Amino acid sequence: MQYLHVACGTGTLPTASVKIKTKDQTTQAAACGDGPVDAAYEAIRLATGQEQYVPIVGFAYSSYDARNACITAIDAELLEAPAFDTKAIHCRDIGSPLLFICCRKEFQWWSLTTKGVEFRERVSVNQIDIFFKQHRKEFSPESIYRAKNLSRVHSQYQLK
Repeated sequence: MQYLHVACGTGTLPTASVKIKTKDQTTQAAACGDGPVDAAYEAIRLATGQEQYVPIVGFAYSSYDARNACITAIDAELLEAPAFDTKAIHCRDIGSPLLFICCRKEFQWWSLTTKGVEFRERVSVNQIDIFFKQHRKEFSPESIYRAKNLSRVHSQYQLK
C-alpha cells in the first residue's frame, strides 16, 4: 500500500482514498462510508477488486464500524462448497467475532478471532431457539462490544 488517506469530521461524509501497488500494476480508489473505518475498507475493497459481501451484519451501535460489529450471518446456499472456512475468514475482516452459517438442516456457529477462524458448534434447525436462549447473554451486543473493546484492559470481559 503506497498510501491510505481518511477524512472525517462533524457534519461531513467520511471518505477514504487509497493507492495500492502490486508487482504488475498500481491501483487507486476512493470511497465513502458510514464511518472512517468503513470508508477505508470500501476503498481498499475497490482498489483490490475483492467482492466481499456479507448479507447480514449486526452492530452494537449505529457507527457501523469494526469496533461495533457483533454478528454476521450468511446463507450456506450462497456459498460454493466447501467454502465455509474461507467465507468465515472474509467475515472476520469486518470485525465481527461471531458468524452464523444457515444451512438447510443445521445452523453453524463459528468464532472469528485475531488468531483465526474456529468452528464452534453445529445445531439442528429444531434446536435453534434453545441454542439462542442458552447463549442469550453471551451473544448480546453489549457483551460482544465489551469483549472486543474492554478485554484488552479487563480480561473478565473476554468471550469464552
